[in-house]
Amino acid sequence: MLSRVADSIFWMSRSIERAQNIARFINVNLKLSIELGTGAHNQWSPLIYTTGDQERFEELYGEYNQRNVIDFLAFDLNNSNSIISCLRSARENARTVREMISSMMWEELNKFFLSVRAAAPAGTDGSRSASRSSDPVTSVTRSRNGVARRGGAVAL
Repeated sequence: MLSRVADSIFWMSRSIERAQNIARFINVNLKLSIELGTGAHNQWSPLIYTTGDQERFEELYGEYNQRNVIDFLAFDLNNSNSIISCLRSARENARTVREMISSMMWEELNKFFLSVRAAAPAGTDGSRSASRSSDPVTSVTRSRNGVARRGGAVAL
C-alpha cells in the first residue's frame, strides 16, 4: 500500500510541476512578445520544440502562432503535456490517495484544475495564480490519519 501511495504522490507532484513549467514558458514568451512587439517573428515554435510535441502540434494546428501554441500547451486535452492534462493527471493521482493527503491540499489542487478548465477560452492567467496559491499548501501540510499538520513538508 505504501508503494501505491508514494507512487501516486510522486506522479501528482510531477504533474503539478510540469503544469507550472509550461505556464512559465508561456508567461515568459508572452512578456517577450510584448517587449519585441510586431518585430518578433516565429517566436512561438521554440516552445513546441522544447516540449518535443512538434509532430502532434503540426498534426492538430499546423501554424505556429500565439493562439495555437497557447491553446495546445495550456488547454488541449489531446496533448498529454498541456497544463490542463497535467492537472487532470495530478488530480486523478490525488484522488486515489485522498485519505493520505491533507484536505487543504486536495481542495487547492481541485480548485487549481477547475480554474484552469474554466479559464480555457480566456487565457492562462488563472493557472499561474492558482499554481502559486497551492505551493504553500504542498510545502507546509501533510496528513496524519486525516489531521493536517503545519510545519511538515510533504515529500514530493
